[in-house]
Amino acid sequence: MKIHMQKIMISIVVLLVMNLNEAKSQLYIGNFVGDDSKEINGLGNFEIPFGFPIPIKKFNKNHKIILSPRYTFAQTYFSDKWIFSTDGNTTSYTLDPDLSHEYRPSIWSHQSKIRTWSWEAWLGFESTFGVFTMDVFYAPSYIQTGSFRRKFTRDNEIIKVKDRFREKADYYNINRFQNRVYASVSIYGIGVGGYLNLTPFFKKSTNIDLRKFGITLIIRDNFIDYILDIDDDEPTKKSNPDVKQMMF
Repeated sequence: MKIHMQKIMISIVVLLVMNLNEAKSQLYIGNFVGDDSKEINGLGNFEIPFGFPIPIKKFNKNHKIILSPRYTFAQTYFSDKWIFSTDGNTTSYTLDPDLSHEYRPSIWSHQSKIRTWSWEAWLGFESTFGVFTMDVFYAPSYIQTGSFRRKFTRDNEIIKVKDRFREKADYYNINRFQNRVYASVSIYGIGVGGYLNLTPFFKKSTNIDLRKFGITLIIRDNFIDYILDIDDDEPTKKSNPDVKQMMF
């Protein structure tokens, strides 16, 4: 348990540090919603966006429209030993029928999961009111690549299984083009947000009802300034215009 907690803390720190190329560092915690989510939802998911914000319209220093291109790594865990398969026409999922495969519930190993790499373009509006900051984004994305992964033990031997999407002609009937809405609010540079994918993860023909969602912990770039009470506006020195300075 102690080792797992250390890994969790290290992961959180890594996620936040890696996201410092954003205007805000983010830690995503979520999974799926939909009818099938009741069966397969695991311990959650995380996403690491690599990108940068580009202000494309500033109304003043407190209100602006932002375009944020990103390349995002995501990992989503399942609750058990689920196996996704396709026959070339549709996709289905079932529990691993091999009783010799031992899956140990852990966020780090011995569990089924999905990994994806996606191109994203977030377009939205950000406003600041004193110590409050709010933003709303529309975020289309394209899943470039990904895989279903499992890790289990058999006869005390660790077995890793990786089923790449691209190895199937139908790409497991995943909707590669996704649409997402996102909003957040923060005070003193720290806050929360949430997102919901408007597009089902799988195509309608599969009858698999899953959409990704997430809750977001946000630390903005001005958080340290608020904590340390840093004031960028240094007080100007008052001078008496009636006193003439003599230079030697």
